[in-house]
Amino acid sequence: MPVVGSPTAIGAPPVTFAPIAFSPFGFDGGNQQPKPSGDSELVKICKNKASDSIRLSDVSLTLEGIDALASRLKADDCKVTSIHLRNVEMPRECWVNLCDALKTAQHTVTKLDLYGSKLAESELDLVVDVLSANSNIKTVDLSRVHPIGAKPLSRLVNLRNGGVTELRLQGCFIDDASLSDPEFVSGLSGNKTLSLLVLSDNRITHAGFKHLAEALKSNTALTNLDLSTVTIGVEGSMYLAEALRQNASLKQLHMYGAGGKTAGAIAIAEALMSNSSLERLGIPAWFAGDVAGKKFCELLKNNKKIKYLDLRRNDFTDAIAADLAEAIRESHQLDSIEFENNAFTAVGAKLFAEALQVNPHTRVTMYGCPIQPQAKHKISSSVEGNRLSLK
Repeated sequence: MPVVGSPTAIGAPPVTFAPIAFSPFGFDGGNQQPKPSGDSELVKICKNKASDSIRLSDVSLTLEGIDALASRLKADDCKVTSIHLRNVEMPRECWVNLCDALKTAQHTVTKLDLYGSKLAESELDLVVDVLSANSNIKTVDLSRVHPIGAKPLSRLVNLRNGGVTELRLQGCFIDDASLSDPEFVSGLSGNKTLSLLVLSDNRITHAGFKHLAEALKSNTALTNLDLSTVTIGVEGSMYLAEALRQNASLKQLHMYGAGGKTAGAIAIAEALMSNSSLERLGIPAWFAGDVAGKKFCELLKNNKKIKYLDLRRNDFTDAIAADLAEAIRESHQLDSIEFENNAFTAVGAKLFAEALQVNPHTRVTMYGCPIQPQAKHKISSSVEGNRLSLK
């Protein structure tokens, strides 16, 4: 059975996917060939009553396998806590039986992972019905299940049963129209349980960010938000910055390659000067430049809540290295700052090393910067505890 990697974590670089082929119903990982049957494997897994996890991927299923799973879920001695059916194909009657079991059975399932599985809109509705009825399910991954339109998206953020706390919707073809739906805005604004939301790799632009930002202003539960590889742009950055001035719950925000550029990065940094909650920020691959880099120096000096900054691929140069080094020297709350693939040379690296000799709490990573190998070894060895990485 193929091993399936975990979705992108907040504050970590996004997973690089191989070229993919899409169908109107789901994600097939670039493989147009019929999927092998997984029925016998699923029946075998379900017979192991001691197992607390059902894991199967890249297969097709029929009622033979799903009915075995449904029976397992309805059993009085069921110990299953997580179901992972990734990149799975099965007919509607299978989704009906599975969802019926998840709604009615007295079981302990807390995690439902359907990454990349093929669901028609009516089948996706069945899954949302499950989440509405079963408050035990806390973690849901519907990434690469697409398209997820305005109606199911609004239903997902409007769950009011104290259930789902983590929702991953990476690459679901979610667009601006879905985010502008009043039901979505009001639902996310008032959602009291959702703490993690992944919207990365969707078709969201500044127009959608306007409405998302409006919801974030009054949301008090969301602590972790991933908006990587969407097209936020400068205008979208301004909307988000306005929300960050008012939001007091968000702790982690990751936006790899979101295209905010210089003006957008400056707006985010300025907004965070007065933000009291955010601890981890990632804006890698914004190519923001030194002018924006100086704003992040100010941010570190003025906001002592920031513990992690991901500033990879932002075209920073030695021109701001002294300012950044001074900020790092004074930022003992900072656990880690990432400068990979910027334009710092040995000059900048030496300044960071000197700052770390004063600040024993912070780690600086500079992979991919144009520094000669001999200089890398000499500079990194001057800092104890491998806290300056120059590979």
